[in-house]
Amino acid sequence: MFGCYSSSVELLPAVVKNTIVLSSVGMCQEICHHGYGGMFAVKMNTCLCFERDVNIYPLNELPPSACNFKCEDNSDDVYPGDCGGESAYNIYGNQGVVFKSVERCLSLQCSKYDNRFIPQKCSESLSSLCENMN
Repeated sequence: MFGCYSSSVELLPAVVKNTIVLSSVGMCQEICHHGYGGMFAVKMNTCLCFERDVNIYPLNELPPSACNFKCEDNSDDVYPGDCGGESAYNIYGNQGVVFKSVERCLSLQCSKYDNRFIPQKCSESLSSLCENMN
């Protein structure tokens, strides 16, 4: 996660705005992985897809308390309170994950130091994740 930024990120070039049914980091990443760059952002039920990586560092980063909206997707244990805020987005990066096939699903790589969504074969039986991360 890059951090918490004001809603002015909507004004950055090459941003596509989507409405999502549930506020969820994973759902936003799923929407944005087709044809967009490696960055996406979540603010409650709004998902921004960046068509290419953009320089967000000239923007003022907000304190984490400005992005304390609880995600509605109960399966999102890694980012439960990281779905933005009333007027702020949490911005994320895909960390170089290549995900091009429609026959692949996203699973959560979930350890204390590496929590990201990664492509997996949908037919694979995956064990329970994100237990006892402390």
